[in-house]
Amino acid sequence: MAKNYEAGLNQIEGIELFPFQDGHAYHLYVIKVDHRKGLYDYLKKHNIFAQIHYIPIHTQPYYQKMGWQKGDFPIVESYYQKCLTLPLYPNLKPQEQAFIIETIRSFQTLIS
Repeated sequence: MAKNYEAGLNQIEGIELFPFQDGHAYHLYVIKVDHRKGLYDYLKKHNIFAQIHYIPIHTQPYYQKMGWQKGDFPIVESYYQKCLTLPLYPNLKPQEQAFIIETIRSFQTLIS
C-alpha cells in the first residue's frame, strides 16, 4: 500500500513524500503539503478521513507551564504545519486507495 501511495503521489506538484524504505512496516503514511488544512478539509468533504500526527510536545499545556513556547523548535513546528497522515490499514481496498490519490490530485489541481 505504501508503494501504491508513492507511485500515485510522487508526480503531484505540491506533495512531498518521504523516501520509501523496503522492509519498513508502514502503520502510518505521512505526506507533507503546504495547504494541509485545506487538503484535510477537502478529503473530509469526500469522506476520506486523514489524520494529523503529532502535535509538537513543547506546545502541549503541560510543557508550556514548564516554560517551553511556540518558536522554541521551529523545524518541528514547520513539519507539524505540513504533515498529513493518509488512511492506511490492512483492508484498504485498491480502489479506495486510488480514490484517495485522485482526490488529492484534484485538490492540488484546484489550488494551483
